[in-house]
Amino acid sequence: GGAAAAAAAFVFHAAVDFPFQIPGNAFVFCVVVGFLLASGQWKDKSARREAPAPPPPFSAACAVAVFAALAWAVAGGWRAPDPVGDRAAGSRLFAAASEPPDAAALRGVLGLSLRATDLRPFDYRALSLAGATLTRLGRMTDGADMLERSRRVRFTPMVVGEGDDQSAEKRKNLATL
Repeated sequence: GGAAAAAAAFVFHAAVDFPFQIPGNAFVFCVVVGFLLASGQWKDKSARREAPAPPPPFSAACAVAVFAALAWAVAGGWRAPDPVGDRAAGSRLFAAASEPPDAAALRGVLGLSLRATDLRPFDYRALSLAGATLTRLGRMTDGADMLERSRRVRFTPMVVGEGDDQSAEKRKNLATL
């Protein structure tokens, strides 16, 4: 009853959030699943007992699958999008590609900075990095547009720029470089 409801609540929560990244939540879930798997052995203690039977194959397979999934998540198998990390990696790559300009590296920088601006549209540093990269790639007009957006976002953070629908379309076109 209650343990099954708790396990189901954990599973439903995991469908919309990432509760198992918190070790305490993962531990409680494992304890609840352990209660569920051992519940068949909670019979009347005064009666004569037979030797415990091994768990059914399906239960054992479920326990192994849950353990494997938790071990994968803890080992870093899943990573959340990190716009700050993308921007930082792009900045390092931009510095490395500066002399002489390496077009492939600059395209990588552009991809990272555009992904960072998609995740955090008001990150003026990512916008500035995208503008500088576009300028280096010879796209002066697009670079100036991104640098202007960066300036507007930095100095007027509560004002949304005009033509944001066009900006999204431009970002999509720039990503294909």
